[in-house]
Amino acid sequence: MRHLATASLIVAATVVAAPRPGAQTVEGVLARVNQDEIITRLDVRQARLLKLVQVEADTERAWVDALINRRLMLAEVARYSPPEPAGDALAARRRQWEATLDPGANLADSIGRAGMTDAAVQSWLRDDLRLRAYLDRRFPAVSIAARDDLLKYYREHEAEFTGNGVLRPFDEVEADVRSRLSATARATAIAAFIAELRRRADIR
Repeated sequence: MRHLATASLIVAATVVAAPRPGAQTVEGVLARVNQDEIITRLDVRQARLLKLVQVEADTERAWVDALINRRLMLAEVARYSPPEPAGDALAARRRQWEATLDPGANLADSIGRAGMTDAAVQSWLRDDLRLRAYLDRRFPAVSIAARDDLLKYYREHEAEFTGNGVLRPFDEVEADVRSRLSATARATAIAAFIAELRRRADIR
């Protein structure tokens, strides 16, 4: 979900809300979501070291926003009780994730330094697949049929279709233009969905 836009969130460096009477105070809380979900510095450290989510900028705010978005979407996914991912799909997702880590890194050491367990990583990757299945079902690929829309995208993004200083003819890249415009439309719809989840949530 690389093209997803993330909303800005001002977060505190310590606990962002006074604990309720009898509630346990957790160190390093950066955000609280709907009173029962917290994002901590440890969460950010784990996500950053193990590249568990994608961010547009390597800043604490960007990581917190990405983690909030994920928590909100997973809460929505849970309402529909999707089927468990198949074992081969989970294994493929694991290989995909491992390929994003630094070459030659010792996997067990990396997970340990992040303060996670292998089981926790597996659970995270499982949720990745559940979330992906939900988004694929709710936001299927958009079919862009109008030639005028394709030409408009082509003209506005000529650099994407230029190689060695030569712009490839539209007819030659039409399928690529269609795919990119469809992906952009889908990403816009998902971004609007996330924005609505955030609007309805109590985020502090």
